[in-house]
Amino acid sequence: MKFSENISVIEDECFSGCIKLSGLSIPEGCIGIGRSAFEGCSAITAVRFPAEARIVDPRAFANCPAVSIVVFNEKIKQIADDVFAGDFGIKSVSVPKNLTRAACELFRHQDSLADDNGFLIINDVFVHYFGDGKEVTVPDRIRAIDDGAFAENTVIEKVTLPGTVERIGLASFGACASLKGINFPEGLISIGSFAFAYCLNLKEAILPDSLVRIGRGGFEGCSALETLRLGENLAEIGRQAFTGCDRIADSAQADIIRSIAPDAFFGSAVSTEPEPAEGGED
Repeated sequence: MKFSENISVIEDECFSGCIKLSGLSIPEGCIGIGRSAFEGCSAITAVRFPAEARIVDPRAFANCPAVSIVVFNEKIKQIADDVFAGDFGIKSVSVPKNLTRAACELFRHQDSLADDNGFLIINDVFVHYFGDGKEVTVPDRIRAIDDGAFAENTVIEKVTLPGTVERIGLASFGACASLKGINFPEGLISIGSFAFAYCLNLKEAILPDSLVRIGRGGFEGCSALETLRLGENLAEIGRQAFTGCDRIADSAQADIIRSIAPDAFFGSAVSTEPEPAEGGED
């Protein structure tokens, strides 16, 4: 279906339930697509957002199961996270850099986008792992491990990260109960909240000097963690970051960290109190 070039907005529910609508061609000058505008249009196979589109409202293309190709434009400023709600078999997405974050939210659970290794990758972000291997090697070009990318995977035992990774997101490896080993590459800047919480078999965390921040509960409940090395430039450790890690011995680097939450090491042998100066009062 081809629209008049004068159309600037497609209103809410405008074509909702039009099951014979296919060959969709939205005018390049259209700036907004309304709520449920094409919901239930089961014959649409490709969605190419027009060059001037700025706003895409909730459920605009929900329950359009035949859609296999999605192409975004750089000018989109607002896109709801349920635009493509429902069951889809999307095989290809084209996402400009400025929409990477939004696309990760949109397609986080879209297993049809995963490659042969079970990796769902959007631009330079590792979004989700759908594989079943015990050992995973993340590709070199990845700069971020997205929120929940491996969360609650009880199969993986070893993960190898490339030197390009700068950020490990919220609960990225949370509750990976079988995870025994992971490297933390030089260049890593941030470990998000609960990133490794309750990784019950993780025994070692050798953190690089490039690391600046560990979020709240970053390694909470890692009861097997014995060896911890804190980087020289670590500036912040969030609350309960190592709570429940009762096997950690004292860490010589703890006294150089500028901002340590008072309960960051609760339940471990690590002391964050400054040692008394020599020659001080008894």
